[in-house]
Amino acid sequence: MKVSEQKRQEWTENPVTLALKELCNKEWWRIINAPLSDALVRGEPQLTQENLVENALKYHEWGKFLDMLEGDWSDLELDDEE
Repeated sequence: MKVSEQKRQEWTENPVTLALKELCNKEWWRIINAPLSDALVRGEPQLTQENLVENALKYHEWGKFLDMLEGDWSDLELDDEE
């Protein structure tokens, strides 16, 4: 379902959306600035790798969520023909 540009603009400029975006942005930057050593589990390379993958996924997920809050809904929209 396609959303009109007016509705998208109303969503992105809504005070609740702006407040949520600010909180999510802080979390995203916390993930970005976390030292890689936080993922290290000494003597457990498998767990270290799992932690690194989890951090990469968090970075991606929060980034996509922030994109949505900024009005980029391309990942959520379905074509009418699908």
